Amino acid sequence: MRTFALVVIAALLALGAVASPSGMYCGSYMGMVSGKVTFASSTIDVKLDVFSSKHECDNVAYSFNGVTNAINIPSATDKSSCLGDLISSNAATYHPGANTISLDVGIATIDMSSCKQ
Repeated sequence: MRTFALVVIAALLALGAVASPSGMYCGSYMGMVSGKVTFASSTIDVKLDVFSSKHECDNVAYSFNGVTNAINIPSATDKSSCLGDLISSNAATYHPGANTISLDVGIATIDMSSCKQ
């Protein structure tokens, strides 16, 4: 019985490791704000268009919490960083069932779906 429990726990942990954001996500909010976020292993590239003002932030460090599905972006709280003036918190949320992310840009939350370049 103990072996079965260990196998189940290992399987659940493996599933949790698979359910993380990867690739590119695109979305917009009422045509006023649009964006793309591309995930690499430890960095993201963010492209935002806010009221026709374009912003690009490349190689931004992030971490992902597989338990809470939070995407932590430490530099986002630094107003002197590329993302510091663009997003309102240092976290986004990954929704593994739908393979989408939500990114709070202050005036709106952009729901982003997996997309291709």
